[in-house]
Amino acid sequence: MRILKWLDAWFEQAILVLLCTILVASLSYSAFVRYFISNPFFTGLSHRAEELAIFAFVFFLYFGSVLATKEGAHFRVSAHLDWIGPPLRRWRFVIGDAIWLAFNLFIVWQGIQLMLGAFDRPEPSLSLGIPHAMDLPRHPRGICPDLLPAGAELFSA
Repeated sequence: MRILKWLDAWFEQAILVLLCTILVASLSYSAFVRYFISNPFFTGLSHRAEELAIFAFVFFLYFGSVLATKEGAHFRVSAHLDWIGPPLRRWRFVIGDAIWLAFNLFIVWQGIQLMLGAFDRPEPSLSLGIPHAMDLPRHPRGICPDLLPAGAELFSA
């Protein structure tokens, strides 16, 4: 139980630190090789490092949005809703949250459709050689953790 509590509290932060480290290391390596090393072996690895940096950045965005949702740190404009009286004030964000939740569900559905299409027409990534069918689950998998805290907040209103 203690491990689950730790994972609940720190999993997103740990993943974000790891992804940021991969991103910075990959881009630093790529820049260093581009300007100082002309060996074909290292320049070939540079292309792989750049693609790895792209994947790290995309997952960094997904996990950052999960953490922002979990911490309640998404930006909201609420000044125009301060005129609502106290009995209705707790419902002021329900419409926006419902639209955001519906948009996330739409993105998950589109990600699943994209992934199924990639299984029908397999195509590997250029540098890493990873089949895009293995890479594309990041779309629904990246948004789904966002749905849990958003749905809990929406239905607890």
